[in-house]
Amino acid sequence: TAHVAYPALDPTGAPATVSRPILHDLLRTRLGFQGAVITDSLIMGAVRERYATEIDRAAALLNAGVDIVLDPWDPPAAVAGIVDAVHSGLVAESRLDDAIARIAALRGHTYAAGDTAAPDVPAAHALAERVSRQALLSRQMTQGPLRRDASGEVWILLNPFIRPGQRPGKRPEQRLADILKAVPGATYIELGPDDEERHYEQALHHARAAGAVVVAMIVKPAAWHAFGLPQRMAALAASVFAARPAVLAVLGSPQMLDAFPDAAAHVCAFSDVPVAQQAAADHIRNTYLHS
Repeated sequence: TAHVAYPALDPTGAPATVSRPILHDLLRTRLGFQGAVITDSLIMGAVRERYATEIDRAAALLNAGVDIVLDPWDPPAAVAGIVDAVHSGLVAESRLDDAIARIAALRGHTYAAGDTAAPDVPAAHALAERVSRQALLSRQMTQGPLRRDASGEVWILLNPFIRPGQRPGKRPEQRLADILKAVPGATYIELGPDDEERHYEQALHHARAAGAVVVAMIVKPAAWHAFGLPQRMAALAASVFAARPAVLAVLGSPQMLDAFPDAAAHVCAFSDVPVAQQAAADHIRNTYLHS
């Protein structure tokens, strides 16, 4: 759905995403659409700023005919808003059952009203792990292995854009930090858009002194930021690769691999979700940083 008003279809001026005349009367009834209705990103202000509370927003979305909400500003709060909207009577429980049934159909399952069976999370996670490992792009760009030594290893994560609505300590990129806690002699450095210049200088100093270095970067298209790295992040990465052999790990678009031809090895995970980070870290440590 678009967060766009179509007065000829709904004279109230409500965006299509929260318009019952558009999503129910037109799409469901007149056009006979039986599939799942999915919103555009709810980070955008046309719907997010239209309602004062999560309950009001959830009620407007569900009562209009939405089945799947995409990209809410604060996902846990959005879930709580849906629960509260149903408990308070603003949204009929049958409306929620209809939405869940359409989602189940997308997954190839059947759903009966009131069904509380949990999805097969372990199987889904195993599939995600397998896909993440098989999707890795990996190539060594220079001759000779990169090896760990007594000086340890340094992992620098460049994160140019903090996702709107993400709270401190809840960012998915911290998966790398968790992985490296169990690695003896590993140092993890994360640099964001608001870090001071001295933090960048310290990261370069650590990289020059380490036995092995990985520069990871989160670079992916998104509607709420420009693609790529800010100049000082790109300059830091280029300085590391010019100073010593180091691995480039791209958690996102492979387009960034071409920007750093001096890296000793290129690895692309195509995503920054936790399983992709785990797959990239395991591959790098087993392939390029072995003792």
